[in-house]
Amino acid sequence: MKTARAFVAAQLAALALAGCGGGAMVSSAIDTINPMNWWGSSTPSPEMAKVPELTNPIAVKALWQTGVGNAQQSVFSPAVTADGVYAAAADGTVMRVDGSSGKQVWRINAGERLSGGVGADRKMLLVGSSKGDVLAFGTNGAPLWRAQISSEVLAAPQVADDVVVVRSADGRIFGLDAKDGKRKWYYHQSGQRDGALGGDRRTAPRHHRT
Repeated sequence: MKTARAFVAAQLAALALAGCGGGAMVSSAIDTINPMNWWGSSTPSPEMAKVPELTNPIAVKALWQTGVGNAQQSVFSPAVTADGVYAAAADGTVMRVDGSSGKQVWRINAGERLSGGVGADRKMLLVGSSKGDVLAFGTNGAPLWRAQISSEVLAAPQVADDVVVVRSADGRIFGLDAKDGKRKWYYHQSGQRDGALGGDRRTAPRHHRT
């Protein structure tokens, strides 16, 4: 403790004396007592590597653009398949556009405020809501099924090998049957709240089949 006090006192004294010795000395003294640099090292940080210039740039141009709505506090990204481009907005809007022309093929409202989307393959598209609903639609916009998970859907549900994978805000990852939305399994990350069990119960990493 005495050593720490002596160190601080010495630094303050150095700063006071440096005030009479010019700007360079003041700068050096301030650097010495910088709380992020207690040992007074003035070694310059390494320089970042320079980005090489492009020698053969490729010209890009927009082929088309369209609007779907506002994302608000959520993050949405379009899903591109061989059959078209699917997009969604926070107000529940879901739409499909032609990938070549950008023309709208259909536009519907999911009936829920959305928080994650869009996931898609050649058979279906998926979005998620802030209430934990996972909504599946056919490529023609017709509803297929609805499933409930434990909390808000944070990202676009993904589908592969007949399984829809969804991440929730409480740290769980769900695997749903792509045919009907029934839960096949879920994974709960260590240290996250187990909302289904209530309270602040903490669990080890685990994989559940249902």
